[in-house]
Amino acid sequence: MKKSPKKIRNIERKCLYLSINNLKPNRDMENGIYENDNASFFVKNTKVIAKIMGSYYKTTASFMLGAKKVGELTPGMFANFEAAFDKAKKW
Repeated sequence: MKKSPKKIRNIERKCLYLSINNLKPNRDMENGIYENDNASFFVKNTKVIAKIMGSYYKTTASFMLGAKKVGELTPGMFANFEAAFDKAKKW
């Protein structure tokens, strides 16, 4: 018995939903600098600033898939993080 195109699309949607939900970000991230292939991320507590193509954006840990920690925030970065976070555009 052949499945109708509508049933196939529903199955594909369910598979996509399940695969996306299995890629949950790490909510227990340490303060520091993280990088992946597309961006650099600066994390302080639960706040995240992304540097993408030379611009800074407020974002969440959900966008940090595959990011690895590459360093610590300097004392100056740590002290000015809130001001930079407030100035950054929303992603």
